[in-house]
Amino acid sequence: MKFIQYDNQKTVLFISGMFAGSWMWDLSRPQIINSKHVVIEEPLADISGRVNEIAEMIIDRILKWHKPVIIVGNSLGGLVALEVARRSPNIIEQVLISGSAGFGEVSLGLNMRVNGRNAEAITDHLADLIFYKKGVLTQKHKLSMASTFRENFRNLVGLTRDSNTISGEQLLKDVQCPVKAIWGREDKITPLWQVETLFSKLNIPISIIDNCGHSPMYENPNDFAEWVNYAIDRPQYIDQVA
Repeated sequence: MKFIQYDNQKTVLFISGMFAGSWMWDLSRPQIINSKHVVIEEPLADISGRVNEIAEMIIDRILKWHKPVIIVGNSLGGLVALEVARRSPNIIEQVLISGSAGFGEVSLGLNMRVNGRNAEAITDHLADLIFYKKGVLTQKHKLSMASTFRENFRNLVGLTRDSNTISGEQLLKDVQCPVKAIWGREDKITPLWQVETLFSKLNIPISIIDNCGHSPMYENPNDFAEWVNYAIDRPQYIDQVA
């Protein structure tokens, strides 16, 4: 697992999902101010096929920093962030989740046989699920995702199984630090309607970004960065946007 570090004041760790690497944050992260940025370079499926193993690797690294951190996690990265916070409450200052897994089963079509010929086709299918705006995913990033499918398909299957069996609701109940949510209104993978009632019941504030799908940090980076800055500056509160 490779960590890329950018120095500032507070420490913010960015965790992408199963098949997107650090590039998912390239447009939003530079706008997140007054914080030291640490980004996991690889897609999670390039690291392991189990959420608990990834969480333990992250905890081992955070313990070496000797200070609490803020975690921002997208998709499966949100579920991993919650698992890290549950296991090690003393080292996590707060968690921001976006399109997090663990809140309802979604079929991504990963039962398809993956080889050199159809990995790109599967990536095109996933891009249509992930993003509200057609054509927003660059060809370079499509090829990166396709490479993960070809090389780490077994890990993808294992992580999909974990995302459909680990309860995000239970993790939220167990996590002791503040948790906030930033969601794309048009999210098809973890739809807003699956999480709004639960978040309200558990007093998890949620900011909603319009005209945006599963990964707002890539699709609407300016709005996403604005809400992350707001959440970091106000650790106990973030407005809910209708």
